Amino acid sequence: MADIRIRNARDAELDDVADLIARSYAQYGPSADASADLVKAFEEYQREQRDVRGRMKDSELLVAEMDGRLVGSVTFYPPKPGGTGENWGPNWAAIRLLGVDPDARGAGIGRALTEECLLRARELGAVEMGLHTTRLMDVARAMYERMGFVRFPENDIPITDDFVVVAYRLPLLRNARRLSSAALASGPLAVKVVCARAMRRIPRRQNSSASPVITSVASSGPSIHVSAPYRSSARNVPGGWPTFANDSA
Repeated sequence: MADIRIRNARDAELDDVADLIARSYAQYGPSADASADLVKAFEEYQREQRDVRGRMKDSELLVAEMDGRLVGSVTFYPPKPGGTGENWGPNWAAIRLLGVDPDARGAGIGRALTEECLLRARELGAVEMGLHTTRLMDVARAMYERMGFVRFPENDIPITDDFVVVAYRLPLLRNARRLSSAALASGPLAVKVVCARAMRRIPRRQNSSASPVITSVASSGPSIHVSAPYRSSARNVPGGWPTFANDSA
């Protein structure tokens, strides 16, 4: 099986990425007996799919490369204190327009792109990952659910009376380790000491080439988030960021 390389898209590739996204979503067009409203909504969505440049002002465009050609793409929205587009909450990350070339499906490309977004979200201290999909995209929904995403109907988007874009979420702090209030009250140095002790008890991940190392402590409200990346020997990308949260949060 060929290796899948995940990286940021290059400027010279943006038109190719737009074409790839369009091919990936073409099969989900309205049926012949669909309402005029749904046909119009899909045409608008097709125009939005191709606007890769317009989305890049507040997102990152990732691509999957295999055997020297582009085979997949996803748009990653980093977390923001005021919330991310499509009504995601404060400090949520989000992904949009995950697409895999029809000729390359079944090779794990969609999952590789999603995992890369999760790695980046954890590195940036995101508390949740959000995404939208549809009931037509049964293969993608099954993959998200296997990865731990759960339905989040509060953020569903009705398109027409008979078509709804459904929301999913993945909590990124569910494995958080907790710091004592006393350590937090003692300042950043004490926090780092407590975190360092806890980090020693975290086993190395499979395929990792180094133990986790604390690189930063960022305070956000009542919580302290600790970034502790390792570097994967398999893909040479950062990953595995445990998060430590205040026990009073």
